[in-house]
Amino acid sequence: GPAVPPGPAVPPGPAVPPGTIQDYQLAAASAGRLLVVESGQNGSRVLLTENGGQSWSATLNLAATGPVVLVGYQDPVTGRIAQGAMVWTTRDGGRTWIADQF
Repeated sequence: GPAVPPGPAVPPGPAVPPGTIQDYQLAAASAGRLLVVESGQNGSRVLLTENGGQSWSATLNLAATGPVVLVGYQDPVTGRIAQGAMVWTTRDGGRTWIADQF
C-alpha cells in the first residue's frame, strides 16, 4: 500500500503532581470483567468492572511499599496482583482479595 507519513509529534504533558496517578496496569478476564491498578506516590488502588467499564468499584488498596509488577487473570475468576514480596489472589473475579507473603 501507499506510504503514510508520520503524524505531528505529541508535545509532552505537564509534570504529574505528587500524589496523583503515575501508572496504570490492566488485566481482562473477559470483555466485561476488567481490573485496573492505578498507582502513585501514595500507593495503588485496584478497580473492578464487571460490565465492560460502565461502572467501576475499588476493591483493594495497596500501600506504597513498591511497584505493582504483575496484574493478571489465570482464568475468568482467578486473578493475581504482585507487589514486592506480596501476592494478592482473588477467586471471585476481583471482588475480594487474599494476601500471601513470600
